[in-house]
Amino acid sequence: MSHHCCIVWSLFALLIQFRFNEIVAFECGTVDFVDPKITSGTATVKGAWPFIVALFYVDQSAFFCAGTLITAKNVLTAAHCVHQKYPVRKLAPQDVTVLLGAYNLDLKIESGAQQKDVNEIYVHPDWSAFSIKYDADLAILVLNETVVFTRYIHPICMPVDDPPIDVKGSVVGWGLTENSTMRPSSHLRLTTTKILNDSYCYTTKPKFAFVSSTRVFCSDGESGSPSRGDSGGGFFILSGKSWVQYGIVSAGEIDTKGNAIPNGFTIYTNVRSFRYWIDEMVRKSGYSEVSFRESEKIDLLCNYEVVGERLYQCSVKAVNVTNRNFEIDLFTGTHSLGFDTLDVTYIWFWTGTMQFIPYGIGNIFKNLEVFRVGYDDRNLGLKRLQRSNFKDMELLVHLDVRYNAIETMDEDTLHDLPNLKYFVINNNKLKVLHKNTFGRNHKLKQINANSNQLEILPIDLFENNAMLEEVNFKHNNLKKISTSFTHLLSVRKIDFHGNHCIDKVLDDVDNVTEFQTLLKYQCNGVEN
Repeated sequence: MSHHCCIVWSLFALLIQFRFNEIVAFECGTVDFVDPKITSGTATVKGAWPFIVALFYVDQSAFFCAGTLITAKNVLTAAHCVHQKYPVRKLAPQDVTVLLGAYNLDLKIESGAQQKDVNEIYVHPDWSAFSIKYDADLAILVLNETVVFTRYIHPICMPVDDPPIDVKGSVVGWGLTENSTMRPSSHLRLTTTKILNDSYCYTTKPKFAFVSSTRVFCSDGESGSPSRGDSGGGFFILSGKSWVQYGIVSAGEIDTKGNAIPNGFTIYTNVRSFRYWIDEMVRKSGYSEVSFRESEKIDLLCNYEVVGERLYQCSVKAVNVTNRNFEIDLFTGTHSLGFDTLDVTYIWFWTGTMQFIPYGIGNIFKNLEVFRVGYDDRNLGLKRLQRSNFKDMELLVHLDVRYNAIETMDEDTLHDLPNLKYFVINNNKLKVLHKNTFGRNHKLKQINANSNQLEILPIDLFENNAMLEEVNFKHNNLKKISTSFTHLLSVRKIDFHGNHCIDKVLDDVDNVTEFQTLLKYQCNGVEN
């Protein structure tokens, strides 16, 4: 690349290098041979990537993006492939056809390849073609008929955990080759790349911070970089004998000729962050099973008891959940006379270790109103909150995870809890609250986030929470508070004691308007 060349943003898919083992069944993520001769940046061999899919424009018969087969009827790709930015173009199902089992795109008829039409396109609702950011850059194509799996066509495994930092993965695709002009590669090509720490990525390449979100991850181009035309493909890591797709190629650096910047950085949609949505869309399409990497089933013992006048509680002691793959198979224990599983409204994980909330709790206890992990003197070590933790818990009113070790809370964690009124996350290690964290919790009355490590509160944090009465953020590290409080007509307590920019509570001034003015001058906030 010439040093005079202007660097521009574009979209592309990653190319991944894997080693393959013998298989006889078409399980997710498996391939049927070993080829140790493949090196990064070269063409692969036919059949090595049976889950890769090529997307074509129907009217031009032209290749434009990659994707991955996740079920016999669903293809996962990037949202920007079908709802494009710059210029904005939204494709309809009849505009797209897909080629499965393909290797050489120059061949009009290729052994083992199958062409399918598209019946539906589901683009993630958070994707915006008009925003600079590449958040929620994923879409699912529903094929017109079920695919028959062969040695050249079968699905990839989906992850149940986040991408591991500093681990190498591989990306494959038909994107532009290093010396090409506007023509994609005829054969599948691959490259090796390593997942980077977000802080390192955004410090080294500051412009990535402007287009990224908390639901992406970043990699370097250790052995080459994806390029234009590679968009929508996957970032794969070998797990045992199966390949797992951790990312979707979203955006990166290319020059004005469409070539990847050597060793350039790339951002990928974090597939794990969207597990719930992927599950939902696949079911909506009429297919019931996504090939997520196998979870570890566990049984937990409940101590059932009636609490107060109306709550029927399951208390779990000596819990031991130390990885993200755990899924509840059964809650054992003896019910109180006259009660059963559907009567349980309160679950309390009382003692033990629970670094991650296991999947499937809401599927068993369908009427939960209170969910609690730990207590003042019982730190269970919970590290993260995510949306799938609270699936099927629409009736939940009270969520209490105080005194744990929570560092991360996904932006959409609480989006399926429309009845949530009380949220307690005191005494954790939370560093970020995103502006849409409480966007769907219209009944929220009280938030307690004391003694965390928050530094910023965004401007629209409580935009949709008009019923808020108490807001507690004392003893954090708050340096900037842009959040508006003047529209909260029911608020009676705001506590910012013990922060960097302010050490006040609402009662220290006459009204909310005066408190907002105080925030403006002391914490670079807004004044209404």
